[in-house]
Amino acid sequence: MLLAAGPDSAEELSHLTGFDGFATRFPVRRSPGLLLTTPDLSPRRLLRRVVYWDETPDLHVLPHFSGGLRMGADDTDGMIAESDDEATRRAGGERLLQRARDRIAGFPEDLGVDDCRLDLGIRAMPEDGRSIADSLPGSEGLYVVATHSGITLAPILGRLMAEFIDNGTRPELLSPYSLSRFPGFSS
Repeated sequence: MLLAAGPDSAEELSHLTGFDGFATRFPVRRSPGLLLTTPDLSPRRLLRRVVYWDETPDLHVLPHFSGGLRMGADDTDGMIAESDDEATRRAGGERLLQRARDRIAGFPEDLGVDDCRLDLGIRAMPEDGRSIADSLPGSEGLYVVATHSGITLAPILGRLMAEFIDNGTRPELLSPYSLSRFPGFSS
């Protein structure tokens, strides 16, 4: 069985195993993130895939099924983590829209926060910031994946975990993501 429950990993692991300690001690925390979704921007097709601008200030944008774009950034996530209220969400949304105007050719100059949807996404965040992809020590047939970057890492993590589950040998690429790096999870 593979548990890939995102921010609910600790609670689900506790429920599956009957060990209440996982709910508080499993090394994954819930990380809030501000997400802005624009309205449909058709017929403009500004982006066709996920794009990360890693420079400061950062920005990540992906095409949304509605025809718009969904975007967020580390600093606006931090704003929400400090104070999640309407004013903070709007200020974060304005920052995201300005970055999109600055970085995406053809992005509408007149698009405002009131034209968009602001949501709070809760993502899994392993305690050390690196993905977890491993079998649960002491269990038989229970595997766990938890990562902050699920949308981008799912294809490779899925393939590697399928290989791990199928043949019982951890692929070398998964070694850095073992649970053994956390206290109480040695194999």
